Amino acid sequence: MPDFLLPQEKEILRVLKEQAAESEPLLKPEELAQALKVSLTWIYARSRVRGEGAMPCIRCGKYLRFRLSDVLAWLKEQN
Repeated sequence: MPDFLLPQEKEILRVLKEQAAESEPLLKPEELAQALKVSLTWIYARSRVRGEGAMPCIRCGKYLRFRLSDVLAWLKEQN
């Protein structure tokens, strides 16, 4: 890291780098269906449910995105 940075700035950069390295990619519905070995129809049906117990997804306009770890945790809760 550059020497001209303050200790607080160095710490902020370190944390940001860790978060970037640990960030989980967002999956498209097709990718999630493939990862879970289920049909795309199953993914869309579960993603339409709203409120308590809904499958976690990120809605970007008409697009859906999923974090695999969130969906796996949700599946464990369902059983």
